[in-house]
Amino acid sequence: MDNTLPRMTMLAYAMGYANIAGFKAKMLGDDYFRDGDSWVADTRLYGKVKKCSGIKCEETFKIDYLDWSFHIEDIIYGDSVIDELRPEKVSEKLFVNFRNYPVPHTTKLKHEFLPSLKHTITKHWEGNPEYIALLEYDSKYFDNMARSIKLAAEGSRSNTAGEGRKVFNNAFTYSIPRRTLAKFKFFCNKIRTTTPYTANLVAKFNVRFTGILRSFNLHKQYKGSQELPKIIHTFGDESEPFYTDLSRQKRINAEPWLWYDMHDYYHSIVNDYYLANKTNYKLKLRGKFEYVTCKSLDSDVELKAGNDRRKRQIETYYFNGTFIAEAGPDDKPVEVNYPEISSEGKNRIQIEPISNDPDSS
Repeated sequence: MDNTLPRMTMLAYAMGYANIAGFKAKMLGDDYFRDGDSWVADTRLYGKVKKCSGIKCEETFKIDYLDWSFHIEDIIYGDSVIDELRPEKVSEKLFVNFRNYPVPHTTKLKHEFLPSLKHTITKHWEGNPEYIALLEYDSKYFDNMARSIKLAAEGSRSNTAGEGRKVFNNAFTYSIPRRTLAKFKFFCNKIRTTTPYTANLVAKFNVRFTGILRSFNLHKQYKGSQELPKIIHTFGDESEPFYTDLSRQKRINAEPWLWYDMHDYYHSIVNDYYLANKTNYKLKLRGKFEYVTCKSLDSDVELKAGNDRRKRQIETYYFNGTFIAEAGPDDKPVEVNYPEISSEGKNRIQIEPISNDPDSS
């Protein structure tokens, strides 16, 4: 919003809005304060000034930025890296051989294993710094964007680490020595597939102007009028963002504004394509997906001297259920190479400032 504010105020001036600057401003577009997602010309009195000067000088001009969202423009995936993680214990069983000779024992385990998908966005951003700040300042924009990327990935790319849900029904046989307690431990052998991506995002929002018109305005109904009416005009709606609607209105001379006349009077302002250039509202970010699944089940046995008191504990650690395969705290993330993605160059045209003279047309 900081980057677009000067150009927004110049556009409003060309349309015919009055009081485009705050009381302390020397140039149009200066002396604004931010109120949420709005920018308001500051009419707070200062110094020895007791009241404002000019007709309807208390009627301030305001710009509202509405209905913010961030959408995926395109996304490219890099080469996946597959690595094995530390085995994780998923269940235990106990068996005590009270006999005075070794016996074979078969232990069984039926277990369902589900994969996990973790999405991480790096701290590396490229693009318009004000939209980066907005994403980092307000978590709802960041969370919605991250959710959109994850849904897009799930819909466009199949999992490469396996079939996903698995059910293991394993049997392991051991020879248990005489008068020995055997503790059977079952381990999930996990495999992780890390896939990096680079994405172009575009900010979408609407812009609403609120203020009075000066007598020299280019509104079809009030052109040349001394009424100084208060006019609310919005660029963009649910179907198209601000910059697309602005471009359309200028192209077709959409009423109630006389856009073709604006081209004649304020050629440099109306022909400044920065505001209508979607590229200026793009962001580039990088992230990765970690898909973890259980590829196999192993067992191990721990033997201890047995006694009658251990008998009650035989089934204590028996468990059949569902296990979600995830990376553990001792599993270090892998290094990945993020792919490059192209974006159009930005068109940054310099515009000349206009003096804040209330008597000027």
